[in-house]
Amino acid sequence: MKIELLGMAITSTYGTLNTGDVVNVSDEFADHLVNDLKVAKKCKLIENINPVDPVDPVDPVDPVEAVEAVEAVEAVEAVEAVEAEKPAPRRNQKNTTEAAEG
Repeated sequence: MKIELLGMAITSTYGTLNTGDVVNVSDEFADHLVNDLKVAKKCKLIENINPVDPVDPVDPVDPVEAVEAVEAVEAVEAVEAVEAEKPAPRRNQKNTTEAAEG
């Protein structure tokens, strides 16, 4: 039987069980933890579950296209990083000197 712990239980068979642990135990031990010690609850069994068909199956990814897409993104990021590090464009020294002299 599957049970979920509501508190701590120290056992010789399963060691220390903590709140939220889910374990499979014998019916007798489950009865002891649930009814006598009140540190566990029985997990509900869900039967006759029909698998659900996916609504939109995902198309398989072509590994070559995936690598190319990653490389393209990395290339754009590299260009953006270089452009961010470029210093501001310099003024034309000739025009600046002529303006100062003139």
